[in-house]
Amino acid sequence: MKDQWFTHLPDPTRPEKRRKVKRMGYDNICKAVIDFYRDHYHMDITLGELFEDWAKFRRDETSAKPGTVRRDVSLWRTHCETASVDGHILKDIKVTSVTPKLLHHFFRSLTKDRSFTRQSICNIRGVFSGMLSFAMEREIITSNPILAVDFKHLSYKSKQNNQDEVFTFHQAQKLLAHLRTMGHSQVNTTLHY
Repeated sequence: MKDQWFTHLPDPTRPEKRRKVKRMGYDNICKAVIDFYRDHYHMDITLGELFEDWAKFRRDETSAKPGTVRRDVSLWRTHCETASVDGHILKDIKVTSVTPKLLHHFFRSLTKDRSFTRQSICNIRGVFSGMLSFAMEREIITSNPILAVDFKHLSYKSKQNNQDEVFTFHQAQKLLAHLRTMGHSQVNTTLHY
């Protein structure tokens, strides 16, 4: 015969702010406590808390390289954690309240002045995709809202072309001849290759 076990769990509706839970057997009482806190955790977890859990999971239990995890943490802390979206600080928004519309507003606010390249936005999007997939695995949400966000219509910073323009030998000769005809007699006519 199994022993009867009991414990107290938080309950703000009761005057003593807790309730007694009884179960037959140690395994059953452990299951009741785990279920209570898992359900409580799921309802109240914020994006900030989810990010911390996901970053630890990613660092400790996946093959993600340390540099990638550091980059993700830096992206979150720099661009996401304290960002304001629809009047709320992003890290304080409950995961269950995250919608494609909210994420679209966030990414639109990041790209409105074209200060981010497409690659930077893709990296930030990857952080959200990973976090929200992690939340799905933990059964906190049933679908990943980032998948419904259309990134094609955002305004990105244009790529800078830092390449030097290189002339062929014949193009360089024509250019030097043209400069001499314009009165630039002191043009260096030595071509270096």
